[in-house]
Amino acid sequence: MTIKINNGIVKFELVDQQADEKPTASQHQEMPTRPAVLNGKTYEIYNQQQTTFITINDQLMADGQQRPYEILINTTHAQDYSGLTAIARLSSRLLQQGVKLADIADQLGDIFDPTGGFNEASGEAYSSLIAAIAQRLKQHQAE
Repeated sequence: MTIKINNGIVKFELVDQQADEKPTASQHQEMPTRPAVLNGKTYEIYNQQQTTFITINDQLMADGQQRPYEILINTTHAQDYSGLTAIARLSSRLLQQGVKLADIADQLGDIFDPTGGFNEASGEAYSSLIAAIAQRLKQHQAE
């Protein structure tokens, strides 16, 4: 239903219907404390236009296994910086919540660049820079 307002709005009140509800586990989760020491590996992706570095830091678990904890991405291409930082931070948060690195890589690997993809200096062609990053995540998982 559409209501046409002919006069200007002079007063409004914001009503929060969920203010009295306690947050559920899916609504609010405490940020885990970052371990003091993490083991990391950095991968490089480059072509003639830019160089991108992907660092994956692993947490040593009590059982001796290494588990990916965070992803850091840096690039020489200023236009990609904020988007890559967002992907890195969101991916890191997912890892800290128990999502597997392979699942993140699968999702990122499906992203394509409608302007023509991404070609590395090595000759490898990807559907996007993000897909090339996904390949490095899969490589890290396999090591």
